[in-house]
Amino acid sequence: MNKSITHMISTGGLYGAEKVILELCLYQKSIGQTPCILILQSPGAEALRSHAQELSITAKIIEGSYKNIFNFLKNIRNQIFLSKNTLLHSHGYKTDVLLNFLSLPKNYIKIATCHTWYSASLKLKLFEVLDKLSIKFFDKVIVVSPQLKQEALKFGINTNKVEMIENGVDIDLVNKKEARATICQNLSIPPEHLLIIRIGRLEPSKGNDFLIKALNNIPTNKDCTLLFIGEGEEQTNLESLYSRITTRIDVKFLGFRSDINRLLAASDLFIICSTKEGLPMVLLEAMSASCAIITTDVGAISEVITNDINGKLIEHSNINALQEAMVELLNNDEQRTTLSQQAYNTYSKSYSRKAMGIRYEKVYQNLFTKMNVKD
Repeated sequence: MNKSITHMISTGGLYGAEKVILELCLYQKSIGQTPCILILQSPGAEALRSHAQELSITAKIIEGSYKNIFNFLKNIRNQIFLSKNTLLHSHGYKTDVLLNFLSLPKNYIKIATCHTWYSASLKLKLFEVLDKLSIKFFDKVIVVSPQLKQEALKFGINTNKVEMIENGVDIDLVNKKEARATICQNLSIPPEHLLIIRIGRLEPSKGNDFLIKALNNIPTNKDCTLLFIGEGEEQTNLESLYSRITTRIDVKFLGFRSDINRLLAASDLFIICSTKEGLPMVLLEAMSASCAIITTDVGAISEVITNDINGKLIEHSNINALQEAMVELLNNDEQRTTLSQQAYNTYSKSYSRKAMGIRYEKVYQNLFTKMNVKD
């Protein structure tokens, strides 16, 4: 039986979980495996498939609709068998739940990585419960933060099944001066402006409204442009909120972008304002691009960022704290430089693709051994 891995996801775009999958696949290819990605028909499916193919990773979209769930499950089952991989690695509640409805042979191994659990609405709370019920029957549950591990154990998931593995990432580094010149020119941003960047879905749990509110009458003498990268249902509300505040900071909503490494390299300040996270891949990307960082103290972020050492940690939902941190770093070029250098040093020591891949590979091999899977 094939000892390679099939990753599965339903996706809204190239965000954290999707980047974890791509990083894992690249590591698996580097050690001679042939991973593949099965993507459920979803809004971001084509973007993920195309990006995977650019990296020479096999990726297929499973056609189907939840309105015709039985045919959808049949299509998923058929694609799993076609992949000929007996280890299924699920990334997200939709694939977690659907895998439990499939009547797969007992020799199939099921792993779930819980990147985060969002419970900002009644609907999401229901999905969270369904997800936790589903992964109780998986062979292994990977979490990316101590907080998620506590949640999993509190729900009654077997402690022997739960393991924490921090995210890791490698990105193509680009020249910061060249990136800045290109981004400013393409987006019609005055070259003297400081660039602030926020990357992530435009949804309530990401706290983007707190960031815009922090711009109101912000006491900085610097000309700045804030770039929102990502899509979501909150964009109209955020644009309306921005139109009602008084600020000298320009804001641009850029939607989905494929040049994240260039945008990060061009930026002076990177911000996470989420109310709930695991260990965001985009945080690690910002560190690898030597960005100065302000982030809310949620999930496993404080395991990576130490306040005033390699970034600024603030309480989530605290508009005043966010504004004060922004003013401090925007007005102090030397402090931004120091924090950005320390952020890169932290990343390079502990949060590479290889470091993450080695830990996952150990989990895979232990499960293959347990199931008596031979080469």
